[in-house]
Amino acid sequence: MPKKTSVPHARLIAATLFLLIGNAVCLAVGLLGGSKQAAADEELFRAYREFNRQYFAAKLPEANVVVQWDAAVELGGNVALTWITNYEGEGEKIAISISTRMQGCEPCASMTLLHEMVHVKLRKCDGDQHGKAFQREMRRLVRLKAFDRRW
Repeated sequence: MPKKTSVPHARLIAATLFLLIGNAVCLAVGLLGGSKQAAADEELFRAYREFNRQYFAAKLPEANVVVQWDAAVELGGNVALTWITNYEGEGEKIAISISTRMQGCEPCASMTLLHEMVHVKLRKCDGDQHGKAFQREMRRLVRLKAFDRRW
């Protein structure tokens, strides 16, 4: 008799497959040269620097960080992605890509950027990328009123 799969287990499998397919699509787009709309954005990077000072005590890296608009992130069902690489001899590089659909909504873009910055802060932590440490950090931002006037 086959073993019954619990609903949470089935959801985990479905979510994992979705992420794998989405990441594969995003990787393929990256290997093909990325989205033609992807471009580093000075205004987004200024917001990153300002939020870094305001909410992260200027402890997040700023060198080798690119913040950009990119329609391709939606191919994997996302509104934003953070890529962190650390190849030998190159040092750590961080790219935050936010969907171009957020461009017309400053509060949406700001909240998304803050979310991605939490991933940057927790980049060296193992575990669920939206788990307890992530939730704790998001609650810290709420207490600091980082989301006030943005929702």
